[in-house]
Amino acid sequence: MLEEQKRLPLIITLIDSDSRTRTTDKVMNDLKDKLNSTISKEIHLGFNLSNSMEAMSGQASAAEILVVGPNVTKVKEYVQELSTRLKNIKEVTTVSDSMEAGKEEYQFIVDKEKAMKNGLTTHQVAMFVNQSIQGQVATKLSTSGVEKDVRLKIQGINNSKKAIENLEMTSPLGTKVALKELGTVVEAQSPATIARDNQQDAVTVYANFENADMGTISSKIQTELDTMVQDLKINENMYSVKLVGGTEMMEDAFSSLTLALILSVVFVYMIMASQFGSLIHPLIILVTLPLAMIGVTGGLILTGKSFSITAFMGIIILVGIVVNNAIVFIDYVNKLIKQNLPVRAALIQAGTTRLRPILMTALTTILGLMPLAVGLGEGTEIQAPMAIAVIGGLLSSTVLTLVVIPVVYSLIESLKGIRKKLKIVMQTLKEVEKEIVTVTAK
Repeated sequence: MLEEQKRLPLIITLIDSDSRTRTTDKVMNDLKDKLNSTISKEIHLGFNLSNSMEAMSGQASAAEILVVGPNVTKVKEYVQELSTRLKNIKEVTTVSDSMEAGKEEYQFIVDKEKAMKNGLTTHQVAMFVNQSIQGQVATKLSTSGVEKDVRLKIQGINNSKKAIENLEMTSPLGTKVALKELGTVVEAQSPATIARDNQQDAVTVYANFENADMGTISSKIQTELDTMVQDLKINENMYSVKLVGGTEMMEDAFSSLTLALILSVVFVYMIMASQFGSLIHPLIILVTLPLAMIGVTGGLILTGKSFSITAFMGIIILVGIVVNNAIVFIDYVNKLIKQNLPVRAALIQAGTTRLRPILMTALTTILGLMPLAVGLGEGTEIQAPMAIAVIGGLLSSTVLTLVVIPVVYSLIESLKGIRKKLKIVMQTLKEVEKEIVTVTAK
């Protein structure tokens, strides 16, 4: 008899971050080092951070892989192979799966041909074995308002292999047949749980990791999955091996946020186009968006934060913020040009006049978000990437707007001037052509 494996979850709730000097990750790693050095090697310890906002922050510490297929034996083989491959990833600390070890039992495998010769079906044999060992509910007895089953069982029957083999049942032919003549009794281990996905056998593999964000580890695991599918020549029409859980949630969220980002840019453009009465000037203003992305990327890299859902939300917020500086600048330039000021002079004057309001607007927003970016207060570390994205985007867009936007505006106006000159030249050529035709006719 194999020893049944036991699992015991232990939940540790930490005091508020303001009341301790170590971060949650530091506490967990210190506890892991102490326990691993003191307990028996036969005991496996798995550590996992629990937080309702983990998926949003990209800091979840466990990736989930779902293996689904019609053949449970094949599914188990793929799970074992996958577990071996996942352990080769540097950041992965422990690998486990949902296949819990069940209790050992005797299983009776019916030989259909032998059963048919005796006029029996598999169902009839199964019912006989079940009723012989567990008995049959004949009626219910009510005692003090509580109903209990009254079972009829064969006397002297035990659960030993020999007793089961010697059980005799009466066939429809009127003969008595021992179970050992209808099949084989084997020792096996029953599954503790049976998981199904879309009417197929399913097993979830859990890969705990550290010193990495969900996006990075998901990319590495996906590479391993693709390699395993190719090496084992897995039929993807029958078997599915895919990342689920936090990774799947992040992918869905990024898809939704991408659509939200596109819509926000479209709405901002439509509003500016109606306000300026031009289709070109709003495009010039939207040049500030890629300029902001420079700061977003730099800010996240410098602070060591991952590009998470909250950081993506910060980019969407930036769409409505970074264009403000360019709107103020372009609007003032247009007013100066209407006053018959040359484009170059208008750009220089607008830069000097609007420099202070642009800097003040950016600084107030940056300083307001600074406490959130630093992570002051309980739970603020989760929203920190959003604040860092906004601050970084504002810094880069503010500085580069004062340089890039005037250059782009000047180029557009130069192209407009060239286009006007071409029209004048074309009109002049047409007039000259008409005069030549007239002279020739005379």
